[in-house]
Amino acid sequence: MKIFRLLLTVITSVCVAESISAETLEEGQTGYVYYESGGGDVTLNGKILLPDSFEARVPAIILVHGSGGIGHREAEWGELFRDNGYATMVIDMFGPRNFTAMSGRNVGSAQDIFDAFNVLIKHPNIDPDQISVMGWSWGANLTVSSALHTKDKGNEHTLKSMVSMYPNCQLTGVSETGSEKAEILVVIGSKDTYTNVELCEELVTTASSRGRRARLIVYEGAYHGFDGDKSATFNHGSLGTHTVRSNWEVTKRARKDVLNFLKAVGTSEGIPASKNTVTEGKKNEACKTPTYANMFPDACS
Repeated sequence: MKIFRLLLTVITSVCVAESISAETLEEGQTGYVYYESGGGDVTLNGKILLPDSFEARVPAIILVHGSGGIGHREAEWGELFRDNGYATMVIDMFGPRNFTAMSGRNVGSAQDIFDAFNVLIKHPNIDPDQISVMGWSWGANLTVSSALHTKDKGNEHTLKSMVSMYPNCQLTGVSETGSEKAEILVVIGSKDTYTNVELCEELVTTASSRGRRARLIVYEGAYHGFDGDKSATFNHGSLGTHTVRSNWEVTKRARKDVLNFLKAVGTSEGIPASKNTVTEGKKNEACKTPTYANMFPDACS
């Protein structure tokens, strides 16, 4: 374990050493970039990649890792997004803070997402009004929190949408403040042991009652980390014993659903309706709100 940690530190150091300053992105560079945190207390780093080909400014997605740090999910989803015309920026919340992954607590906040956003809007090949964020587990919590993003935090631009992959719904919530145009997707498996479907339904219902555009997708039989490359039951520090289990079939469905969600954001379709919007046989309380009922007709019929 000590050797692994040392290797991780060396890799992180090399990445930072080969990084370019975010202040020079006006020239269109890609790769590792470094930049100061909003609080000015740490120098952060991330990796920006563009699609192989494009003719105009492209939309972008900030990818926010979970408790295990950067790995399989950021790589696989990042490639999928770039193949579909999106730029990606993977941010590292742990390495710059010398944090050990899976310690039972986490570092980073929604400010890390805002800092990455303010880096991306400087890039000449990225559309500053088409930037979204996607996070997993701990990163999913921060993704939900980032819904409070406003123009004063983003140099007159705001995040377009948030994709939160299996957050711990009892530890996060959608702020009443933030861009009303931003759309929020929460995704979770019915067998997730970190949280449960009811809590995530409550999160989305509360957000919707506040006028936020939010949607929940539940994949029946899926566990935490269904789109990862690990299957295990383990002790997660102070969070207790939990199960993660990969599921390729669910992952394929999630990839399709997420891409459809991103394409629909800001269009006349709004957030697309789905049979997975609520648990089978249970009508969302938010259906009592006319605006929500109009947005999600399948769920409220």
